[in-house]
Amino acid sequence: MGLSAPAGRTRNKNINFEGRKILIAESNPASRELLELQLSAWHASHTSVVSRDGALRRLQEAASIGEGFDCVIIDHAFSGDGLGFVAGLRRANPFPLPKFIMLAGISALQETGQWMDAGIDAYVNKPVRQRELLSALAKILMRSGELEEFAATSSELVIESDISFDAYLLVAEDNTVNQELMRAMLEGMGCRIEITNNGREAFEAISERELDAIRDPYKLILMDCQMPDVDGFSATSIIREYERKFDLARIPIIAITANAMSGDRDRCLEAGMDDYLSKPFTRAQLVDILERWLPLESVIKKQGPPALNPMTGGTNFSTIATAIDLTALRKIQALQRRDAPDILTKVIGLYEKAVPRLLQDMHAALKSSDGELLQQAAHSLKSSSASLGAMACAESCRQLEDIGRSGEISAASAQLDTLEFEVDVALAALRQHIETAKNRAA
Repeated sequence: MGLSAPAGRTRNKNINFEGRKILIAESNPASRELLELQLSAWHASHTSVVSRDGALRRLQEAASIGEGFDCVIIDHAFSGDGLGFVAGLRRANPFPLPKFIMLAGISALQETGQWMDAGIDAYVNKPVRQRELLSALAKILMRSGELEEFAATSSELVIESDISFDAYLLVAEDNTVNQELMRAMLEGMGCRIEITNNGREAFEAISERELDAIRDPYKLILMDCQMPDVDGFSATSIIREYERKFDLARIPIIAITANAMSGDRDRCLEAGMDDYLSKPFTRAQLVDILERWLPLESVIKKQGPPALNPMTGGTNFSTIATAIDLTALRKIQALQRRDAPDILTKVIGLYEKAVPRLLQDMHAALKSSDGELLQQAAHSLKSSSASLGAMACAESCRQLEDIGRSGEISAASAQLDTLEFEVDVALAALRQHIETAKNRAA
């Protein structure tokens, strides 16, 4: 994840099913059209049928002239019983049969081995997600050498400026700087979002909008792991229990964690989360997650690149470059939308507003020997600082966070003094950048 490509181009050059023949057995017009569009984008030859008789006729005709289909993508509910249709074909074996991929909701195939017994080669959960469909097709259609190449490069399948999303997302994040960055990223990709400040508010956003959820449901939740009141792990467990109790569709939940350690993924999955992103993450990494987990109908291709206002020339690097990682500022600036207020000025303003309160909380934690308060305040400032490229501040915050976690509060005093100095330097550099940008624009 996170590898970039030239504007308007993709890195998925190995996704090419040219010469492979696929039969789509799908009665639903909207789902059928989406599958047709996606297969065309992957250069596959495809034919669609809407009934059992039509499917059987197409299979027979193709086999009779020695040009049989390589694969059939069939909906579980096709002609009332897609599974039964495939099982009947396997039993009769009237001609050489292709591979079968079944599309089904998780609850539809809950009996162990049911789809395998029917002769299904792979199945993809509904709503269909591009990555899952691609993976199933690759395993069935690609030869061994091609499949090895696909597996080696699949993490690079990131579509940059030619993709947007039509989806309503819920974001649970307590840090105001990160909230604004998430808003800029997601809205810049076409998403509609609702932001909550902790896990409790996230659950309330889901449980208190039952009627609205029918009309415009959340398609995905981005859940920060460390939040006050109710953290992301607890909130996810509550949401999963709520879904089970009322037999609701499972919403993909993506963990947002600042601790990219080996055990984090396991902990996220155990809590009921589906995937995770480590902060700070790039736009490309977020696109990768959305493309993987959003339903196929939410992914919109061939949207032109966003209007950018890149940072160029005129910056006094003597102060800024030593205090701030300029790459982080460029990433924020790249989120700028046409006719919108300057995103970098807004984010820096939020950071400048949050810093005094968080430093005050750290001093209060030292005075009261409150390790938990120290840990929370340091974690929040660490995340904001890293997002703005203030890496020295972020590192000092990480050390204070560890001290708070250990309970050895007396060791924090000297580190807090260092942090306050580093914050002053970072804020001065950020203010200088804003002033330079204003002068350049004047």
